[in-house]
Amino acid sequence: MQCNHSIAIIALLSGACLDKPASDPPVASTSSMLTGAAGPRGCFDPADYGAVPDDGLDDRAAAQRAIDDAAVNGGDVCFGPGTWDLTRSPAGTYNRFAALSWHAPHINLRGAGVFATTLRVSGDQGLATTYVISLDPGSSGSSVSDFTIDTSGMTNTDEQTHAIAIGTGVCSTTNGTCSMPVADTTVQRVRFNHPVRAGERKGDCVHLLGNIDSTPAVNSKLLDLDLRACARSGVGVQRGVQGLIVSRCYFDGDHTGATMFDGEATGGGWDQGLVVSDNVFVRTVAGGDTYALTLTSQTHYSIAHNVFLGRGLFAYRTTDGVIEGNVVDAVDALAGTGVIEFGNRTERITIANNTVHRRGLGGSMIKLQPHSGGLPGGVAITGNTLLNDTDGAAIFLHSPVDLTVSGNQLIGNGGANSMAVYAAAISRQVENLSITGNTIRGMPFAGVRLGGSASFGFAATVVGLNTSRATGPGLRCENTATSLPGAIVRGLNNWSTPESCPVN
Repeated sequence: MQCNHSIAIIALLSGACLDKPASDPPVASTSSMLTGAAGPRGCFDPADYGAVPDDGLDDRAAAQRAIDDAAVNGGDVCFGPGTWDLTRSPAGTYNRFAALSWHAPHINLRGAGVFATTLRVSGDQGLATTYVISLDPGSSGSSVSDFTIDTSGMTNTDEQTHAIAIGTGVCSTTNGTCSMPVADTTVQRVRFNHPVRAGERKGDCVHLLGNIDSTPAVNSKLLDLDLRACARSGVGVQRGVQGLIVSRCYFDGDHTGATMFDGEATGGGWDQGLVVSDNVFVRTVAGGDTYALTLTSQTHYSIAHNVFLGRGLFAYRTTDGVIEGNVVDAVDALAGTGVIEFGNRTERITIANNTVHRRGLGGSMIKLQPHSGGLPGGVAITGNTLLNDTDGAAIFLHSPVDLTVSGNQLIGNGGANSMAVYAAAISRQVENLSITGNTIRGMPFAGVRLGGSASFGFAATVVGLNTSRATGPGLRCENTATSLPGAIVRGLNNWSTPESCPVN
């Protein structure tokens, strides 16, 4: 029995399994080869199943036949040079939301190069979920590489219209795929032209979704991608995503409708094992989303050696993470936000050896603040070079506990309200805070400011071995009447202006 449209939509969103559908009808071959075996090039070629590039006719059924044969017999699926036109699969096929899809292991879908082969989907999509390529539960050890995906001719699209979907709610109880992950996927050397039309909604260039606990998206690699035009996000990450690597990709925020990398583990769970390294994020147009990269409910992750031009990054409810070696030139950060900002639960995080330059509207370069009961703790901020051309605190710490700020170069523009480090006891007492070995310049309000609410104070706070030039009071203490005796220990600092801190 086939699922009707409403049942299929429910299955897609909830993770319910679809019944086994009918296959595509046979497609005549234009060559003498048998369609059950790989061709002379050692791969299954859609042209051998009747597909013809550059003729403007639908090549979907022939290409899907090539994929289905590769799933049975093993081997690659090779698109030659030219533009291959695809449409969304009709009702009754395994994945009616995709142009091309599979749920078998070891499918390697490849073209002749990003400027040689184009997979194109165009026309009215009927406000329906549409994927150009979908790797469904049961897929493992598969790859997608060496072509351009062009959806610029799509109209009447839905917000779940994605160029590549890794993990979906499309599975079947008859073949057991509803208890299988989408595992060990590589997407490499793919160029995306996936824009949105005015007044319409559209999805991500690459969308990852584990959907339900038994079908996680595991060990995916996104490498060397040209995310030049993406309707929503270049990479959108939802729940059930484990072990994702994103490296050597180019994110164009000027032609991306939302956050360039949007990590949002919806549904209450946590994603884990994320590595984002050696990418370039560019946003030169003012406005739009505040950040280039966002994480929500992420644990055990690394954001390292990326270049961010225009925007920074935001992490909300994350643990066991490293932000290291990134270069950030923030020219379009919103007033009051941090270029690198953490909210809610922030535990066991290292922010090290980054170079951050803030220009434009005033605010911090590194900011930690609580939200919804989550508080920052167990954070190390070390070895960073922070240049602030705006008024504000280079590092702003809201109610921190067990936190170290050491060995940073903190440089301001001489604005009257600028300061290097501001630790504020607002939501709770600040405890085990160490601010040591930093070099501070051009911060007239203060080198280090300890303040916040009169209801809370400081305990076991050390300020030592810091050096300042052209700053206001090296240490300014405010609202510390409730501090415990000896709570603020300072010494061996080389301040250009004396301290203003009456408490010990």
